Amino acid sequence: MSKRVLAIVGTLLITVACGGVAVAPSANSSSTTVAPFSLRVAGGLALATNNGQQVKMWADDLSKMSNGKITVDAHYGDLGADVEVLHGLQNGSIDCIFDGTDIYASLDPKLGVFSLPFMFSNYNQLYAAEDGKAGQDLLSGLASQGIVGLAYSDLGFRNFANNVRPINTPADLKGLKLRTLQGTIPVATVQAFGAIPVPLGANEIYTSLQTHTVDGLDMPVPYFVSAKLYEVVKYYSLSLHTLTAMAFACSKSKWDSLSPAQQDLITKATLAAAKAGRAYDKNLEASGLQDLKSKGVQINDVSDLAAFKQLMPPVYQLADGTIGASTIQAIQQAAQSAH
Repeated sequence: MSKRVLAIVGTLLITVACGGVAVAPSANSSSTTVAPFSLRVAGGLALATNNGQQVKMWADDLSKMSNGKITVDAHYGDLGADVEVLHGLQNGSIDCIFDGTDIYASLDPKLGVFSLPFMFSNYNQLYAAEDGKAGQDLLSGLASQGIVGLAYSDLGFRNFANNVRPINTPADLKGLKLRTLQGTIPVATVQAFGAIPVPLGANEIYTSLQTHTVDGLDMPVPYFVSAKLYEVVKYYSLSLHTLTAMAFACSKSKWDSLSPAQQDLITKATLAAAKAGRAYDKNLEASGLQDLKSKGVQINDVSDLAAFKQLMPPVYQLADGTIGASTIQAIQQAAQSAH
């Protein structure tokens, strides 16, 4: 991300954090002075999912906050799953995307830090890491890959879900085939737990569970509810062992073709969407467990989380080589600064 964009983001984040209304940092960002333009934005999942809903919030904010100066062509999974959407951003067929940091990590491994197991204990720690210097530096690093990172949101903490048994100890996972995210760290984490990782795109999850191609997965409550996975999964075990961080980003070639005022509008609308997305996701998480119980899913607290944590050193050793010890330390320090 350019220094100009970082300055805009910093100003808006401070305003939002203080409870004020985010406003454009310069007179030129007024929508009345901005030439109309269009953006093709996309996510890798259907509109009905919480991922798709956050893309819709973004598209709506881009349109409304620009007073219609931005014409948004929004897509919800119809342009492909996560990897295809990222490729579309790189080849210029898509202008902006909302996707997981693990997907961006295929280009810059440092962004895999957010998926390290047991890195965050709560959302305050996550937000401190994302919105502080360490997290913003990671977004800025995407510029070398032709991507302008704008803001973070998330899909919630991940828990174990499967069709075989409740999970309480690592022995309960042994031999189970678990769908996992397509990234080095998620795969290594599932292996360390003793399960068999099966990397699949999100659009393949429901069918894979329905046909027993996989026995289960780890999945946040909001997506579990919005994707109706309760129809094909029996057990949901609360482990909070990792989470799904997400990021809004635009193609650098598209970004560089826009005026500073147009860039200001995108930044302002994206930060508003990120704030709304975080709140939306937490609300879904709060109500989702009760929804799952009413659907007949058996829910339990994992009784021996310490046993899972004891298996994580090999994952962190791998991460030292892929993500980098300095990046891990910076995110850990930022997270520990919050309660």
